[in-house]
Amino acid sequence: MGTQKETRSYCFIDDVVETIVRSVDAQHNLAIVGPFNLGAKGRVTIREIVETVVAVSGKEIPLEFDPSMQTTLWGQAADTTLARELLNGWSPSVSLREGLEKTCHHVMERLIG
Repeated sequence: MGTQKETRSYCFIDDVVETIVRSVDAQHNLAIVGPFNLGAKGRVTIREIVETVVAVSGKEIPLEFDPSMQTTLWGQAADTTLARELLNGWSPSVSLREGLEKTCHHVMERLIG
């Protein structure tokens, strides 16, 4: 899985959908809405993401990282200032852990029935 130190910023799909709806609504007052970035504040390491997925799953899964697999993309984060300005203070409301819990629950329901 690489060095485990790479960082990313994730935004739960419900927050993205809310932003799209707000964008459409904002067109009543603005000629153009966007383009703008969406994302959560801050970044998390790949290790933190993996550890959270394992914790949410409730499974004992050993983690193995291969630091010899280097990346050219060490970090990503979105500047969401414009989205907040155009969409009445929008910011994501679902945390990474909560989003992973919802996703895990959804997947388990589909697998188990």
